[in-house]
Amino acid sequence: MNARFGASLLLICVLLICANPCARCEDARALLDSAPQQSAYPNAGYVNLVDEAVQIIKPDGHWTLTTRFAAKIMNERGRRVANVHIPYNSAFETLKIIRARTIRPDGGVVNVPGEDMRDVSPFVSYSMYSSAKTKVIIMPAVEDGCVIDYEYEISGRFGVMPGEFWTIRYFQSQEPTLISRYTLEVPTANEFKFVTVNGDVVPTKTISKDSKTITYVWEGRDYPAVEPEPYMPSLVDICPWMELSSVASWDDVAQWYWQLVEPQMKSSPEINQAVSDLTKGKKNPADKAKAIFYWVEDRIRYVALEFGAGAYEPHSAKAVFNNRYGDCKDQATLLITMLRAADVKAYPVLVSAKLKGATSKRLPSPGIFDHAIVVAEIDGKKVWMDSTVEVCPFGQLPESDKGREVFIIRDGKGEFVRTPDYTVDDNNTYQSADIKLGTDGGISASVVWTSAGASDLTARSSYKYAKPSQIKEGFEGTIAAISPDARLVNYSIGDPSRRDEPLKLSYEFQAGGWADRTRKFLIFRPSLYQSALSETPFSKSQRKHDVVFNAKSSDISETQITFPQGFTVEEVPENVSLKTDFATFDRTYALTGGVLKITEKLIRQDARIPVARYAEVKKFYEDAIRAQKSQVVLRVAE
Repeated sequence: MNARFGASLLLICVLLICANPCARCEDARALLDSAPQQSAYPNAGYVNLVDEAVQIIKPDGHWTLTTRFAAKIMNERGRRVANVHIPYNSAFETLKIIRARTIRPDGGVVNVPGEDMRDVSPFVSYSMYSSAKTKVIIMPAVEDGCVIDYEYEISGRFGVMPGEFWTIRYFQSQEPTLISRYTLEVPTANEFKFVTVNGDVVPTKTISKDSKTITYVWEGRDYPAVEPEPYMPSLVDICPWMELSSVASWDDVAQWYWQLVEPQMKSSPEINQAVSDLTKGKKNPADKAKAIFYWVEDRIRYVALEFGAGAYEPHSAKAVFNNRYGDCKDQATLLITMLRAADVKAYPVLVSAKLKGATSKRLPSPGIFDHAIVVAEIDGKKVWMDSTVEVCPFGQLPESDKGREVFIIRDGKGEFVRTPDYTVDDNNTYQSADIKLGTDGGISASVVWTSAGASDLTARSSYKYAKPSQIKEGFEGTIAAISPDARLVNYSIGDPSRRDEPLKLSYEFQAGGWADRTRKFLIFRPSLYQSALSETPFSKSQRKHDVVFNAKSSDISETQITFPQGFTVEEVPENVSLKTDFATFDRTYALTGGVLKITEKLIRQDARIPVARYAEVKKFYEDAIRAQKSQVVLRVAE
């Protein structure tokens, strides 16, 4: 993703550069010779050699951003970086390719031919976003040991928030980084603030001889690759990065965005008629809001265009209504317009879905936000709405919006408010299983599964668009994991579009050999292994990063097993109770006559566990899985 300013895209880049300070050297042989060997980075797919951005801001508001990137391809895993995609907006930006070449291991240079550089429109079917372009460059002659090297310039003029600029820049990525550099040249009169996080990248500062411009250079060196680990913190929390902004206050951001969005929230006769039809006979504001929300969620196709890529200004509510599609800010604008037509107060909300920290403590700028939703005020309460999810129940939010400090904009004034976090009761899965065990070890089983929160949205989205054959294959795959010879007898799913009731999945199957039969015993693990703890994500003996559980959740299962006649209970496992500050796990057994009931409950907290306590997390999972593998032993009655 490329850094931009003002009216450009969300200004985020991962900029990682050069094997030596002479990164601008035009000599291909020197660039190749300076690159490290695979032995120096045995785990790397590629190593970033040059990724340097130079931003120049002119007194008249024009700006240019020149980016150069070079990487040595170490092996086949690193070849993905040779497919280059450069996003820009042709409505207010101009893109020029300065250089694009591959340097072979023998020093030969292969320039990219013109036919391998082309502009594409990612949203060709959506005319409202025809200006969102991507320059695609297919680097030639890519092989192990080669270097890809390209440079481009994007230029434009500040127009959305005149005279203001901002950016966010990360200095580390999932591949090794030798040097990362960002240069900013601005008129001396331009004021801005900057902060650096998770590191000590301090800029050098140089004033021009005529004292009219000042140049800042931020540079970091020798960053190792960020090795991915399960449940690791986000890059924002562990990598060095910096942000800068010339915007004076969050009030300025609120006024600016309100001036953009308020003129677009104008109704039309067609919108008014649709609202009248949707709310006919409904007296309660909440019922009116629900009907309108579901209409937008169902009828307006979501275009997943990043906030800012189609400019920050939303399209008019009338255009979105007539075209029946829109990105997040467009859908929010239409939803607010329709709610207001039904006399329901509603306002735009700007969200940083990738950041769960204190947004209000960041430097003020539009660039921090990547999503837009809606808040309505009904009966003195805030009702949050995100219509882009397509299957989200009214009054709920997806996990990416939960527990975020968001920016509500009311009539040009902004307010930071934290959206509700999940609780263990509204973010859960529940499974019940009824198993009848045969004398030969085979079983007949029926299972019911319901959920709420994140799992519910995932299931609804999956089943809404799945083919009937895929649904059946999914159930067959589930029971095959329980027993290879399992046979699906019946299955059913609820209607994913009925969002006000739990989505219920049920299936029945038969399987032979679920229990091991000997001459005198039946031995089995009393579980269908559909638990959230079926396997551990913490198998490594050590790890580098803290463990992060992002949302409270609960997973509950109840399994009832009816024993065959002619058998007595020889052994039942002991109850297990594991308690920590980040999770609890309980597994209990209750035997009544020839029926054994197993109840299992896992509760996870929203927590960040320091890497120094990794052994505790690892042990918790190991103990829980060990408990699930405990066996029940039945003996043939004498």
